[in-house]
Amino acid sequence: MKEQHTCSVAAEYVVRVAGLPLTALAPLRFERSLKLIRDLLILEERLSSSGTRLSEQLHAVIGTLAGAELRRPRQLLIELRRAIFQGRQPAPVQLAPDLLALLPAELKAAIMRWQEVLQQHAALLAEARRLFAAELEERRAALRALAGQERFLQGLLLASPSLYLDCCRWLAAAPAEAGRYLDRKLEDGLLNYLTRMAAKTSPYSTFTALARGRFVPAQAQWEEVTAPVAVQDEPERGRSVIELNMLLVHHIARALARWPAVRPYLSVSVNPSLVSDAGLLRFISRDDLGRESLATVRATAALQTVLRLVERRQPLTYGELLEALSALDPQERRQELAGFLDQLIARGLLQLDFAIPEQAHNYLLRLCEMLAPIDQVQVQALRARLLELLEALAAYERAARAHQRYALLQQLRALLERLLAELGLSEQPGFALPTKNLIYENTLLEEAPGSSLPALESDLLADLALVQGLAGLFDPLLTGRLALTAWFSRRYGEGATVDLLTFYADCFRESQQLGPAVRNIPAEALLIPSTALSTAQVRPPFSALFAGSTCEQEELSRVMALRQEVARFVADQSPDSAGVRFLDRQRLRALLEHCPASVKLPPSLALYCQLYWQDGQRGLVLNSIQSGFGRSLRRLSYLEAHLAPSFPHSEHAEVDRREALASAEEPLPIAIQGVFGSNLNLRLPDGGYEIAYPGCPSSGRRERLLPLSDLLVQHDPASQRLLLLSRRLNCKLLPIHLGLMSDYWLPPLYRFLLWAFGETPGERLWSLRLLLLDQPLMPDHQGAGERQPRYRPRTCLGRICLERAHWHLPPTCLPARQTGETHFDYFLKVQRWRTQYQLPARCFLRVNPFDFQAAGGPGEGPAYSLGKERKPVYIDFESYFSLSLFEHLIAKGSFGLLLEEALPGETDLLPAREGGSVCEYVFEVNSEGA
Repeated sequence: MKEQHTCSVAAEYVVRVAGLPLTALAPLRFERSLKLIRDLLILEERLSSSGTRLSEQLHAVIGTLAGAELRRPRQLLIELRRAIFQGRQPAPVQLAPDLLALLPAELKAAIMRWQEVLQQHAALLAEARRLFAAELEERRAALRALAGQERFLQGLLLASPSLYLDCCRWLAAAPAEAGRYLDRKLEDGLLNYLTRMAAKTSPYSTFTALARGRFVPAQAQWEEVTAPVAVQDEPERGRSVIELNMLLVHHIARALARWPAVRPYLSVSVNPSLVSDAGLLRFISRDDLGRESLATVRATAALQTVLRLVERRQPLTYGELLEALSALDPQERRQELAGFLDQLIARGLLQLDFAIPEQAHNYLLRLCEMLAPIDQVQVQALRARLLELLEALAAYERAARAHQRYALLQQLRALLERLLAELGLSEQPGFALPTKNLIYENTLLEEAPGSSLPALESDLLADLALVQGLAGLFDPLLTGRLALTAWFSRRYGEGATVDLLTFYADCFRESQQLGPAVRNIPAEALLIPSTALSTAQVRPPFSALFAGSTCEQEELSRVMALRQEVARFVADQSPDSAGVRFLDRQRLRALLEHCPASVKLPPSLALYCQLYWQDGQRGLVLNSIQSGFGRSLRRLSYLEAHLAPSFPHSEHAEVDRREALASAEEPLPIAIQGVFGSNLNLRLPDGGYEIAYPGCPSSGRRERLLPLSDLLVQHDPASQRLLLLSRRLNCKLLPIHLGLMSDYWLPPLYRFLLWAFGETPGERLWSLRLLLLDQPLMPDHQGAGERQPRYRPRTCLGRICLERAHWHLPPTCLPARQTGETHFDYFLKVQRWRTQYQLPARCFLRVNPFDFQAAGGPGEGPAYSLGKERKPVYIDFESYFSLSLFEHLIAKGSFGLLLEEALPGETDLLPAREGGSVCEYVFEVNSEGA
């Protein structure tokens, strides 16, 4: 890494806007009960402190009482002392005048004052209990009002159809009868989605909207950004984009491609991974479920003839290929030739598809256009069904009411069931329509809070350049890549070059612990987003290949030594008077200047962040760091083009920028094709170079597609890295993932390309935090019985918050609910607990990421769970309803919970400072001069 570099922020960004203002949750707080509880806790503190003092004084008096005649009074005073120390109401006999006469007058008066405070506490407790019961009904009415909002119901319909129906029954009931339909499960479910809609910004249906943002000159919009806004019951509605689940689309297309009447019209091509080597053909084969395998066949003369014919006559249909082969066959064995071609397609040597790019808008409409000329009754009947499905999707997009959408969703399900039955898919073992996620909805806003922000100041840009440096040093894949480089140099020799598939096959054979890079995840698992990955999947890949070898071990030692030095530097920074730990910029910059050659500066990062007020200036708090290259904007552009097909493709500028980065020193960033059944991978094509992936038709020009067979792997001793090269372009390549699907769910070879040679696509900030900021959160034997929370202050680099203040709450200090404990008693217990540990009223909670039980079981070493438990849950301890969510987390966290401050909160949101919605921004930071 060079001594100095600067960075720039892309002029456009994505804004993710929560569907409800954060203050919409305020009516769910038990404010009147809390006022009494705060008074109760003050009295309890008085009772406790004075009780300790009185207990000591009574102990001294009791010690002076001797003799048989004083045995009974002495025992009563011991019991009185015990009751006072424990804060219990003494028995009347313990407060009898003749007994208290044995005490000094001053002590007797103090005990009577303590007794008066205890009676005040009892009266206040009874009043708080009564008020809580009344307020519980009032807050349930507020919950009912929130749950009845149309936009919430529309999102709930897609998120949980069963909960939507239960909610509708509850809302339809008369207020006096509503209690019959409300149970704890419904209450918890509604609150879970309401808090998600108000406090979080993951795009889903109407819960979160998307908008395009642009930076403007610093003073032009500053007043607009900082001015308070009126609280709105519901933000701007926006426009919906409805997408059919792409996994279902792929199932439909694959099943239709098997029909004999359709097959002649399909496009046929050679598998782009096919490599010929010593009379053998090696390629990546993918079955109907998306599972990959390395396949090898002998290169017979007949097979080579077919492959050459297909390569030379592109574009080519199955029917044209069959005709050409029949013309070459003097024996006219047309049926046998067709069977031979079908075998090649089934094995994966040839690809058969509709020649419709996976990224195409209106895929099903284009499929219908392809079917139109096929004069066959069954085909036309199915085409009519597809057109009916498209009309139902369009009607859902237009529908303005949740009940209308529910009816249309049932219609869509019935249509799909009939369609899949006609295609024969319903008869396949294990195949069934998902209970949810038949369709996906995205809400787009033309204007949103924060869609015109003042440009970032120079000090923020300088600090972002340091964040880039940290992201490079703490790249979660760096050590695995060093291990892979070491293994490559031992096997093939330093500076050696081999073709990609040979290297991939050798890696696969060498170690079954290659783990995430070669693990098969069936495509149907994509329908179950809650599926958690095992511990082995989350470990750095290729670690089993790292063994005793020369310079790579030395390089690894240098990387780890510098990481440890940076970690010590951070730990040594003391919090200021406000409890914030600010990192010394100059010292950090000096440390990063010593990065080894293997540490590369990320050329493009996407920062998922929020804005907040800090000392009269805007601050930036990081939520996530992932690879950039226009990923989020490209997905947004795809959705915008759905609403306006003539939308300008401004992302071509990103292609020009990417290709300008390539030089003799720097690799060419190159995308990998493929949707892989995930709508998150649908994006606007950009016309740049792509790696052609098996089974993934592209809209790119043929000359811009690089088959996997074109790729070579070369060892670079200078950088201790493996380089990916293109034979045709004669340059280095940097594979990048331009979809938004997590790289853990991508096909094995795709992951291998990214993790071994590419730009790390996934989360970098968690890696940075776990390795740098959160090392004490890893459980150990000494800390297994700890009873006190461990606090970590907010950590900032200038005005950039790298880590919110957080607490690790071990299981032993969590307020578990006891059997038979009433709503009020548990609410009071939690308030006592929060006061004891000085925890914030509102926060985000999640299961400890080092929870072995959630991540795959003990004995596998530390791991980060990728299940639902890792996701933060917004908790408002001042609302009793939130405590149910809290209870669920306590039950799941065998290693305790992580509590993070809610930054920004209601009063320091930007924009606007009061009454606004939570906004998350996706800023793209690109290197200059790196």
